[in-house]
Amino acid sequence: MGQLGNISGKAAVKAFERAGWSVRGQVGSHVMMFKPGVHANLSVPQHKELSVGTLRKPIRVAGLAVDEFLDLCQERTEAKTACLTGSICTGQFRVFGEGNG
Repeated sequence: MGQLGNISGKAAVKAFERAGWSVRGQVGSHVMMFKPGVHANLSVPQHKELSVGTLRKPIRVAGLAVDEFLDLCQERTEAKTACLTGSICTGQFRVFGEGNG
């Protein structure tokens, strides 16, 4: 079983979105999420770092195991790293100050 820790509210929302959840809105500092066909809502605090207990509740409500959630968080990290190294991204990069800037 993986370790929960150093996960921000923003990163948690992105991971839940990869699991099929959608943002419904925000109430105060909490992002509310829903998933069609599921009779539960997730409330994810938007803190810089979520405590383990605070993070376990929405993971459990979403029907995910901790390892599944960590895999969803890891996917983003791997994609971001690959994009920064140029191995996946195929988009056009434009250098400002050159050409028709």
